[in-house]
Amino acid sequence: MPATDQIIKPLDQAPGQPDSAITLTIPITPEIAEAIGRAVAEQQRSQQATAARPLTVKQFAAATALHPRTVYRMIDSGTIRRVPGIHKRLIPAGELKKFQ
Repeated sequence: MPATDQIIKPLDQAPGQPDSAITLTIPITPEIAEAIGRAVAEQQRSQQATAARPLTVKQFAAATALHPRTVYRMIDSGTIRRVPGIHKRLIPAGELKKFQ
């Protein structure tokens, strides 16, 4: 079998049990491997960018199961920080850690 082939088998198969699933062999060429690598790298960059983005009050409320009015009150009292210098109330993504 060439080194670029991958075999996919079920992970939950008990030792000593007969194969009840189909074994699938997929040839992976260097071009396909490179395309997969680029796609994975782009996905990771996208997730990192999304994680660092500030949240709206509505998004923060949904993520923390708080009512938006409660989030506004917490911002006004200083319990939750907000992004300074802009009129719209945006909350740094790091503030979610206080509620997890």
